[in-house]
Amino acid sequence: MIIGHLSQISFPEFSRSLLPTAIIGLAINFFILRVGFRKMLGDTAIDRVEHAVPKLERGLFALVCLVLVAIFAGFLAGLNLAWTAMAGAALVMVLARRDTHDVLRLVDRHLLLFFAALFVVVDGLNDTGLPDAIYSRL
Repeated sequence: MIIGHLSQISFPEFSRSLLPTAIIGLAINFFILRVGFRKMLGDTAIDRVEHAVPKLERGLFALVCLVLVAIFAGFLAGLNLAWTAMAGAALVMVLARRDTHDVLRLVDRHLLLFFAALFVVVDGLNDTGLPDAIYSRL
């Protein structure tokens, strides 16, 4: 978040720049899990228990996919990331025509508070000018 804010580069350029790093990180994680936990994972037997799988609601799934594509297009077009994501979430909640109370009950409020505080701290730190001063000295 700090890198994206201070670099002043666009979302497509930022994503393109970090794609190789993300792929290498994913490969490292896969290797660590595959090699480091091979004994533990090799001895694990998965019980095939029949579970009631809810039926996929194709209309809702299509709506979510369309909104996700629209959000990503907004990111690529240079729209504000936070407002674009919030607009997409609101659009799905309105168009899904569901009782949102059940969904909102599943939200981890402590995690939301943590991220909100993180944004406040990062913005406050940016307002002090300290990151720019450190960067200019480096």
